Amino acid sequence: ALDAHLWTYRDDSFLPHATWRVGDVADQPIVLAIEPDNPNGANVRFLVDNAAMPDDAQAYERMVLLFNGDDPDALAAARST
Repeated sequence: ALDAHLWTYRDDSFLPHATWRVGDVADQPIVLAIEPDNPNGANVRFLVDNAAMPDDAQAYERMVLLFNGDDPDALAAARST
């Protein structure tokens, strides 16, 4: 759903990206992935909706947690990370 939304949101706000399924994933600036690996050698990783912290989290310059701040459980989970 996120992939489709990024392709169709607005013509003037296109964000070049691919999913982990493409053959040239290592050449993509932004990769939407559900696997814990880092297929394009990114230095920033976004985790959405309580996605698990990857084992190699220390390899990234920054980890960004996206969650519903109005959800007490999501807020508690983000704070415990």
